[in-house]
Amino acid sequence: MARLLAVAVFLCWLVGPTLAAGLDATAVNNAEFRAKPAEDKIDAAIVKAQVLLDKALFSPGEIDGKFAENTRKALKAFAEAKSLVFQNALTPELWAKLAETSRDAVVVQYTVSESDVKGPFLKRLPPKMEDLKSFKALSYTSPREAIAEKFHMSEALLSALNPGRKFDRAGETILVAKRRQ
Repeated sequence: MARLLAVAVFLCWLVGPTLAAGLDATAVNNAEFRAKPAEDKIDAAIVKAQVLLDKALFSPGEIDGKFAENTRKALKAFAEAKSLVFQNALTPELWAKLAETSRDAVVVQYTVSESDVKGPFLKRLPPKMEDLKSFKALSYTSPREAIAEKFHMSEALLSALNPGRKFDRAGETILVAKRRQ
């Protein structure tokens, strides 16, 4: 199980940036409505929609840039609150209402802090849930995981927005999803 998890994390690290080629702050912040976003790939317009939903208090779950179930549920709730019909898809009308909720950038710069890299971090996550009972606290496994959680983002999206960046160095400037205030 632990090996499978390690392989999955490695593959996300390896292919995440490829799946989101060309993904940067400008692409996300300037994203416009697209009729058919890919469900299994990170999409700039979906990242923007997810951050806008979160800021409007309709949580799409972890911001990952994918048009999956949690995003659909949040869009449905948002559409109903705005008296719009939701047919399991993003529409120009729904996009326009969502875009009206905020004109601010949805992806912003963040400087990695000392506390982000300080830890403590787990060297490895135990393979069995019952092995966790002896831990005093359940820590993150890396600064990247902690920063992704801090901004309610997937590690794959964080990595895709920051190719070649180090998350374990205080002072490093990276791109993150803007949190609601």
